[in-house]
Amino acid sequence: MSEENVERFVEVMEAFNRLVSADTEPLDRAAALQDWIGALDPEIRFDPQQAPLQGTYVGQDGAMRWIADLAAHYEDGGHVRLSDVRGLGDRVLAIGTLHFTGRGSGIETEAPVAILATYRTGL
Repeated sequence: MSEENVERFVEVMEAFNRLVSADTEPLDRAAALQDWIGALDPEIRFDPQQAPLQGTYVGQDGAMRWIADLAAHYEDGGHVRLSDVRGLGDRVLAIGTLHFTGRGSGIETEAPVAILATYRTGL
């Protein structure tokens, strides 16, 4: 199960990157949204640790609000480049770099990112 979770996690992150990329065509963005949101548990809860986006987002509606908040703060929504993804039973730990450009400032930034995802029923 751990390897399946890792594969699924990587697919979800690829969908996320397509979703938030300024270069993604509208139809491709819609497909990426379906791939991304469809992989999330309806009761997902996550707490991003990005200063302008502090707080808890709950459920798929919360995930959609988070995407909207990303778009409000970052020009291209950013993208994640993963350097290490490990299966830990029902969890996946991913380490990488978040790349984004601040809306308004135009400052391009890279920041280390760590994601710990817990899976249940494949989501």
